[in-house]
Amino acid sequence: MRISPLLQLIVFLMTVEHISLYRRKFRRAHLEAKKLNMFKSNGKSAIINAFSPQQIHISYGKSPADIVILWATRIKEPKMEVQYNADPRMKYISVVGEQIEFANAGVKSAKFWHRAYITNLKPGEKYFYRIFSKQNGAISEVSYFTVPPTKVNVVHSYMVLADMGTRTINLPFIVQEAINKRYTAVFHIGDIAYDLQHEKGLVGDKYLNSIQPMASKIPYMVSPGDHELGSDFQEYCTRFSMPNLGWPMKADKLWYSFDVGAAHFISLNTEVFFSHKKRKNPQLEWLKKDLQTVNSKRNNRPWVIVLGHRPLYSSCDNRKDCLNETATMQKELEDLFFRNGVDLYIGGHYHNYERSWPVYKQKVIFSHYKNPKAPVYITVGTLGSIYLNEKINKPNGVWSAKRISDGIENYGTLDVINATHLKWRVFAAQNNKKLDLVWIIQHHPRRFGDPKEYLTFKQKPPRAPLPPEPNLEYKKHDEKYMYFRSYRPNFHRKGMLYKEAGLIIALMTVCSFAVLLCVFYKKLWRRARF
Repeated sequence: MRISPLLQLIVFLMTVEHISLYRRKFRRAHLEAKKLNMFKSNGKSAIINAFSPQQIHISYGKSPADIVILWATRIKEPKMEVQYNADPRMKYISVVGEQIEFANAGVKSAKFWHRAYITNLKPGEKYFYRIFSKQNGAISEVSYFTVPPTKVNVVHSYMVLADMGTRTINLPFIVQEAINKRYTAVFHIGDIAYDLQHEKGLVGDKYLNSIQPMASKIPYMVSPGDHELGSDFQEYCTRFSMPNLGWPMKADKLWYSFDVGAAHFISLNTEVFFSHKKRKNPQLEWLKKDLQTVNSKRNNRPWVIVLGHRPLYSSCDNRKDCLNETATMQKELEDLFFRNGVDLYIGGHYHNYERSWPVYKQKVIFSHYKNPKAPVYITVGTLGSIYLNEKINKPNGVWSAKRISDGIENYGTLDVINATHLKWRVFAAQNNKKLDLVWIIQHHPRRFGDPKEYLTFKQKPPRAPLPPEPNLEYKKHDEKYMYFRSYRPNFHRKGMLYKEAGLIIALMTVCSFAVLLCVFYKKLWRRARF
């Protein structure tokens, strides 16, 4: 059977178009790979042995313009350094890391921890780095990080996690998602690895190695939870370094704050309200001063967002201590948050998802999120469902606006759009299905008032619809690049398929018309000849 020339031409053009699309999908990855080869080889191959750096992760220093890099080794290596640069054509800069020995480490776990502190980085700049030892040639793969811009109206996106450990089913998907979206930072609000100290540190080693592809590129900001209490937070204090806390961190001061763009972030150690209560007052005094400072410059940092492991509001009804714990948290923090105009509090601890209306003292101040006059409370602890699935059979009060307790693992994303708009979303970790979305709009950032004024508030305000999503233009990620980099089949976008199919049909039409035109002129030429 002979194939017509027209059909051959059509098949050929479709093949060329398919190859062209394939090349475009991989072009960005190739460019990224070229940048990662910016360091010239010194003739020594990477040594995979006890000296090799592992569990590499980064965090912010005193400010987001300072980056802290941490890693571990099994054998003492005092002269390891970080080599970094933003320009592939320039010689790298070296920073020698400091090292400590972790006394509680097991025989098979990493015993030595290292930290390098990099300062005076340019906001918005992308830097490449590697960890290197001159003594034995041990070397890490080249990784990178991006310093966040300082402008207020630049969009900053954050991934929010809680209660995630090595048994979390979708841990690889979470890591890949963070790499694809290139978040400004990842917040893990307590209960890390379940638990860092288990099996003499092997569980902590396994967890930090699992998240290294994400945490070595995106600042991994953590808050302590009840599962970090072992040995008085010793594992937590050694494995992480948070802003203005030194290293290793001190167990009696595990709270900090920092600014990025339009937001002021505060991380609390909520365990001081239940254990080690002598540390409660120092944290509360620090928190009062920190909130007073940010309110004195509220025009520069309009959003105040607090992160802590234990929630203030929760509807979980299968725990006997749930009501007692939330009541304690409300007693210690709710007046302080209300008086100082905290916009959002995000916690974990309970393995479900719940979002409140703007609420104070169990009373709904507004049943919408446009210029709310009370904090909004969110619990996002579903990544711990595999350890204990905590269902919500009935809400505790009218303050509960959204509840999910089906045991599906999900994560949150927080987009600080500008000085007046926050966007909060929740996605199922397995298939990236959107489960919740809300805009918090605040045109008048300020303290909400004296708590005593609301003690006589008895009537619930009239229910109003949620404010519409604003028509804002902000940076969007390259969807084709996201599709290529992710191994999830659901990342394919229908819009991409329609666009490619339309292009192929258009090319086929043009080629068919050209072939017919050639045949027509060939017949005319034959008639003219004979």
